Amino acid sequence: MGFNFWNESKFQLLPLVFDSVKGEPFHEDEYKLDQQQVKIQFYYLKQNEYQDNFTKLNQYVVWTLKDNIYRVFIDKFYYEKFSILYQPEINIFFIKYILNSLKTYNSMLLKRYFYMFCGFLFYVLNVIVFFKLNYFLGNFKLLLIFLFFLLFLIFSLYLIKNQNSVFVDKKKKLFQEFKNNMESFLGKEVTEKILLEHKEYLTFISDKIKNENE
Repeated sequence: MGFNFWNESKFQLLPLVFDSVKGEPFHEDEYKLDQQQVKIQFYYLKQNEYQDNFTKLNQYVVWTLKDNIYRVFIDKFYYEKFSILYQPEINIFFIKYILNSLKTYNSMLLKRYFYMFCGFLFYVLNVIVFFKLNYFLGNFKLLLIFLFFLLFLIFSLYLIKNQNSVFVDKKKKLFQEFKNNMESFLGKEVTEKILLEHKEYLTFISDKIKNENE
């Protein structure tokens, strides 16, 4: 994920993939979201240099974002089969999910940098104090410096692990919110049918690729 702490219009998502495009989009649209004009462009997955990487991961839709423009790279057959999922209303729901995920991620990074800076500052101040007390501590100060560095390292790793866990949980909730909005728009029966077909489609393609490689 790309990030900019203060300006939503500068949010980025997979910018390298965004730029690795060949040809023109097969469909374009513009929406108004929170008083801002948002542009979305649809390309076939084969128009992207990273196509092979995504197909190996069984991923047939890739959303990217740069300069307030969304580029969706999608497998042609997949798009034809599940075009109902790419109506303007559902696209807006998904864009909101992306933006809220990016906001959450940016907020998490800002807190991480702040806490790690405070922890590092605390470590540096203690090192200075240890050297000031060199006469009393002697060689023991080196052990204290190492222990405080170890403490800072453990704190940093714990912070990162904890924040990542919180972010994953938050992202799951945001995605569930997107699914709920989609269900409200399409109806419960239609949504469940599409999700089942989607799951079966991915399984079929995955098995097909596996058999071809054997």
